Amino acid sequence: EAMQAMTDDFMEGCRKQGDVSPEVAEKVFMKLSAFAEYGFPKSHAAAFGLLAYQSCWLKHYYPAEFLCSLLNHQPMGFYAPHVLINDGKRSGLQIARPDINLSRFECTVEGSRAIRIGLSYVKGLQEEAAERIIDDRGRHGDFRSLADLIRRVALRTDTLEHLIAAGACDGFGLQRREMLWQIGLFIAPKGFMDRQTRKQAGRQLALALPTEQDHVELPATTSWERMTDEYRTLGLSTRFHPLYLMRSRLPRHMVSTRDLASLPDGYKVQIPGLIVCRQRPGTAKGITFLLLEDEFGLVNVVVYPDLYERQRLEVRSTPMLTIEGKLQLANNNTNIIAERLIPIESMNFGRPDSHDGWDVPQNEEVDLSRDQLMRITTYEDGPRSPADIRAVTPNSHNYR
Repeated sequence: EAMQAMTDDFMEGCRKQGDVSPEVAEKVFMKLSAFAEYGFPKSHAAAFGLLAYQSCWLKHYYPAEFLCSLLNHQPMGFYAPHVLINDGKRSGLQIARPDINLSRFECTVEGSRAIRIGLSYVKGLQEEAAERIIDDRGRHGDFRSLADLIRRVALRTDTLEHLIAAGACDGFGLQRREMLWQIGLFIAPKGFMDRQTRKQAGRQLALALPTEQDHVELPATTSWERMTDEYRTLGLSTRFHPLYLMRSRLPRHMVSTRDLASLPDGYKVQIPGLIVCRQRPGTAKGITFLLLEDEFGLVNVVVYPDLYERQRLEVRSTPMLTIEGKLQLANNNTNIIAERLIPIESMNFGRPDSHDGWDVPQNEEVDLSRDQLMRITTYEDGPRSPADIRAVTPNSHNYR
């Protein structure tokens, strides 16, 4: 509307120049109007350019400090924390799990290329409770066991469960499933109130009763279960990407982001991954852009309006997809032009019926909905059912 209001003034100005025909003036104005729908003013572009340069400089020379600062200022920016973490790991940074004896409330840098996840990332752990943990640790030393933690710091049961599931208690040397079982064996100290001040006046210490007779041997959690728990309680996994644990179960004809550089333009691919960002700009004429991530990197997926209308649910909300489409290589950009979206959770589970190699010739049509995902009788790790895949649902950023 603002540009249309300038039409008459622009055309009159061109007429006064004497050498600009009405046809040329109209063509130029149409181009300016189109640019105005997405273009930036020079001052805005300059500010973004400076910020981009500063960010690149910090990421190159101080990668751990830069990533740590981003994690401590969430929510912000284009990428969710789990995407930032995975990018850091691919860049050679070490990401350490939260630790009840080592973590501060916020994330911290350890050494030159390592980051320790802070207790603030543990869902359900209030800042006041985290500060009590840190304060008690500073005054009385490290927590020696789960029982020691429970007896020294009064915490809610669900908070303890989240700390264990997030890996913050792994340093005690027990399996996470064992620690979850043991929570009920130890009695937390009970506080009592001063009747006049209504403040806590002291604590009733628990008796150190024997619990060995109540211990049981439980099977260790698998890598997939630990990763799922970390996504649930931290919103990220410090060790695994879901596709890393699934890769050996996937059909061999499915490619990864690492393979795309060696494939020709127009090549038909099937690529599985985690959708970490969705964009549907108003200026893109109904085109939706997905950002797909696997254990090796990121790639843009272009979804045209007709496919969006056919598979609206998958585009808008399914976290893990296999994209079938054509590879587009142009102007140093890599895109996948999507033709079909298949939720990984809908793929069949079981043992291959006819062969043991998963190899499918690239010139054959592949029905992804009938592909076998994995051999659950052979592998201990990995998802065992669609519910296991649905359990991995980290936050994605959706923009319009």
